[in-house]
Amino acid sequence: MLAVYELKWLRERFLRTIFALFPVLILYWVIPVEGYSDEALRTLNVVLPFYFIVVSGRLAWRVVGKLPSTIWTAIAWYPLNSAVFYGFGPMVNVLGNEVTRSRVSTGYLGLTQSEVFIANQLSLTGIFAVLLGFTAHLSYQRRSWVVFGPSKAIIQTFNPVSIGLAFVLLGSVLKYLLLKPAQWGIIHLTVPGILSGMGNLVDLGFGIVAFYAAKGNASMRSFLLLALPIHIFLSFLSFAKLEVILALLLPALGYFLGSGRRDKLIQHAILIALIFVVLQPWVHFGRSVILERTGTISRANYADRMEILSDYIFSDSRSDYLETRGDLQSWWTRLNFSGPQVRAMELYDAGFRNRTLNTAWMYFIPRVVWPDKPILYGPGLQFYRQLTGREDAVSFLGLSIYGDLYWQFGWLGVLVGGVLFGWVLGVTSALALRAIRSENFIMLPFVMMALDLAITAPNKYVINGVIGALPIMIAYYLLFSNFSKRRRLGKS
Repeated sequence: MLAVYELKWLRERFLRTIFALFPVLILYWVIPVEGYSDEALRTLNVVLPFYFIVVSGRLAWRVVGKLPSTIWTAIAWYPLNSAVFYGFGPMVNVLGNEVTRSRVSTGYLGLTQSEVFIANQLSLTGIFAVLLGFTAHLSYQRRSWVVFGPSKAIIQTFNPVSIGLAFVLLGSVLKYLLLKPAQWGIIHLTVPGILSGMGNLVDLGFGIVAFYAAKGNASMRSFLLLALPIHIFLSFLSFAKLEVILALLLPALGYFLGSGRRDKLIQHAILIALIFVVLQPWVHFGRSVILERTGTISRANYADRMEILSDYIFSDSRSDYLETRGDLQSWWTRLNFSGPQVRAMELYDAGFRNRTLNTAWMYFIPRVVWPDKPILYGPGLQFYRQLTGREDAVSFLGLSIYGDLYWQFGWLGVLVGGVLFGWVLGVTSALALRAIRSENFIMLPFVMMALDLAITAPNKYVINGVIGALPIMIAYYLLFSNFSKRRRLGKS
């Protein structure tokens, strides 16, 4: 929770950001792209996103400096995510090297500079609407944010160090003995969504351990140094960048929360960014090998993955693979959603709407109640097949919620959906901040789910990025917040 003066300061920061972005938004809507030369559009496609990066990055930096605990919430991460994926990412269309620019300007996702401009227009319109919704929550739901008196009893509800260690142990068992074997085809099991939603429990545990290590707990520091490298190594075997990044990010956030040192935060951020760049060819290599062997990108056991890792490091496979990719800046293209966004807009304008929200109700029915419930996926496969005409394709094409909202409802959907998503981020951020500031770490899985909503949901479809995340979030919060209250009442 925030003090009254902190809430006032935070609201002013978001209002100033909205006012700073408003002129750019107007430019996107009044500039007639048809009347501008390609060179002029290239300039606009660098200058306007760069301005957006500065404004959004400054908001995140100032908020974390003033209110360090917000680094575990959308308050800091949503503007930062927006700057990276919708400011820096699309600049690859202009500033990428020759090989990369050739790739992003050709093929079924190839764009002209005018189309890049339109994609940036869509992104900023959606982000502006989200900021409006979030600021509205700050303004009109003040009781959700403000603490009117001390609330320390909740700190004693559970032993936080024990919670951290339990999360590491239980999360490791859940992830590496159940979730990953099921995902990789080692065991044949349909995992309920409620368990899949707890897949990052081990990362949260290391976040708590890092928090107390930063506060000077020698035992936690030793445990972190011994156990975290093992977890990071196993994350590499997943051939998924997000899993490796989370294995590094959550301990970094915990350490920052415990130490308050922004210099360490910057060092960790640079390290994670460098690892992200290095990860890109490794992930592509691992998935391509598995795809060649099994026809999927996931069906490989631990031994197979260790073999692939060994080939990548010690044989000529890595050099051969990198040579085939040339100078393609794939790490940068992965941050760019311009192509899918423009193609989704074209589908809507041509009368081909995405109607996946018709199945939203299915996410709220637990599999234990509906045993024959279909396995629910995002529409990425359908989108890819629709654009390429390849009905036998197995690739999932990503899309932002801004592109998906347009694909569903046009510009009205972007505006209304953006405001609603911003309001949801406000609700979840207020609850997460309360848990973090009171060190009620039993609620950390909820905090992580709320954080995931801010970091990854904007880069997904509405149905799997937002709707799919809500049932487990709501269930966990209701269960454990009530449990904590009963524990406190029993102790008083």
